[in-house]
Amino acid sequence: MSKAKEADARDAVPLGMRKKVFSARQYLDKDVRERLSLYVECPIFLQDPAIEDEHPELGVVSVAIPWEPELGHGPRSSRLVVEDDAPLVKWDAKKHCFVNLADEPVSKEDRATAQFRQLNLWAVVQSIIDYFESSRALGRPVPWGFKGNRLRLLPHAGKKANARYVRETKSLEFFEYGSTKKRYTCLSHDLVAHETGHAILDGIRPLYYVYRAPETAAFHEYVADLTAILISLRRNETRNIVNKMVGGDMRRGDVISGIAKQLGEFYHGKHGPPLRSADNDLKMSDLKPGQSPHHRSQVLMGAMFDILVEITKTLADRGSNAQVWWWAIDYFGQLTLQALDLCPPMDITFRDYARAVLRNDRLVDPVDEREYRKMMAKIFVEREILDASDLDVLDDRSVPQQKIFHDIESISGSETGAYYFLHDNRNELKIPSDVDIEVADLYTTEKMGRANIRLPREVVLLYCWREPVLLQGAKFGKLDGKKVNLLCGGTLVFDSRGNIRSWEQKPGTDSTIGKERKEVLLEHLAAQAKKGRLAFSATEVSEEAPIVVAPLRDDAEDVVELQWAPELRNVSFDEDPAPVTDADTDTEDEP
Repeated sequence: MSKAKEADARDAVPLGMRKKVFSARQYLDKDVRERLSLYVECPIFLQDPAIEDEHPELGVVSVAIPWEPELGHGPRSSRLVVEDDAPLVKWDAKKHCFVNLADEPVSKEDRATAQFRQLNLWAVVQSIIDYFESSRALGRPVPWGFKGNRLRLLPHAGKKANARYVRETKSLEFFEYGSTKKRYTCLSHDLVAHETGHAILDGIRPLYYVYRAPETAAFHEYVADLTAILISLRRNETRNIVNKMVGGDMRRGDVISGIAKQLGEFYHGKHGPPLRSADNDLKMSDLKPGQSPHHRSQVLMGAMFDILVEITKTLADRGSNAQVWWWAIDYFGQLTLQALDLCPPMDITFRDYARAVLRNDRLVDPVDEREYRKMMAKIFVEREILDASDLDVLDDRSVPQQKIFHDIESISGSETGAYYFLHDNRNELKIPSDVDIEVADLYTTEKMGRANIRLPREVVLLYCWREPVLLQGAKFGKLDGKKVNLLCGGTLVFDSRGNIRSWEQKPGTDSTIGKERKEVLLEHLAAQAKKGRLAFSATEVSEEAPIVVAPLRDDAEDVVELQWAPELRNVSFDEDPAPVTDADTDTEDEP
């Protein structure tokens, strides 16, 4: 449809009527939403700007972002707001587009301006939220890990080769780097998606933000990298272009598996490798104590990339490469994201997630005609994430059933109703009688499975309690005599009839597994103290000591909590090469 016809169609539907239609948009076909102008065209970088140097077709394109009735300058939407010292890009309701300082629609010709960067950042983050909330993924609104309705987007937060999500300031912060050739991390599709993945995971599992185990921190990095790959390949433009480039082979080159090409060149030199790669051979036994969460995450990301490649191979007989890639990435997105609802509320390990992936796939597709679960289990075992004893998750042996008394309407109706259920079933759920239970989250999901089949409505209940653990001995350094909480609890998933579909738990110290969890926590904290990575005040925070130790509450100084210093969230403990100089990488001006 031409621009003129689009405007005519839009004018034929009064704004008031369009607002009413907007509330029911999820029930409309895409072509109907387009005719009713429920989308806004926005120019974005499809990939990292460094990739455009080699593949111009992966540069700036126009993408459709869902329209909202109260869009504003910035951009500002219901869940996001761009904040910047530079003049903000403006929303022109009459033209139904964002306009530059000359009141013309923002286009790829504006790519060197602050307004383009603002719009690029907002559009990419908004599209990610829309996907995560869709029935193809989580099937529910995604909360933030903080109070408030909007995540702040800062496209020009300062000068450094980095980007970060900071819960404390409710923000995604992006920086510029380079002296003779300026680069902006807010233009890197991978980095924007990565940091958005952190923010979304913090919203749905806020206890993962507490630093207490390297694998939990590494899982945060995995979900962030997964988001970057998923969102890139879900874009028709990217998928179709890359498919032509690699001839259907996902392992060819690093266009698909590479994360943050431009930032990788900053560290490794022109034409150097990306910052991280999903296409790797790492196993759990390859990891060494003290390696950073970024490095550790590559084991799980590598396993999941292997699974994506194998899914693609099994579908090769169903159509063209372009069709196969779409089916594969759509299934892979469901497989990897819907499993998050089965994950425990705290201290997640790669093993927990792998079990959740297999369990969720069994719930979605009990028949498994193509034997995907057999293939996935083999990969998880080869990567040493699972062993043979973990495969009980493929049947019902891991799920308690009839012994637990419950009424699903009461449980799903309120947190108080859920609390009564937890209290009445303490013994069956292995919750000590003397602990105070918290309902960490309670929500329902409406998801789609394979072949656009609507899945049963789920009620997901997350609960937790805390058990203080004394840190005693010189090996804990300044932590000697302090206490930290061992987080305990579980995730229960019910169907609409009250049947328990999944139960994943993190038991307390009155169990053998709980005692093992306590020892892992103690060993980890002792190692951090020995390596000098703990900071006990703001003045002690540094790249060598990025983990902040603070009282859990002002009136409980003996109980402390550990969190990354916000400004050092992305510090890597690995021996990465120092950034190369601009002279090594600056061959032309930033477009």
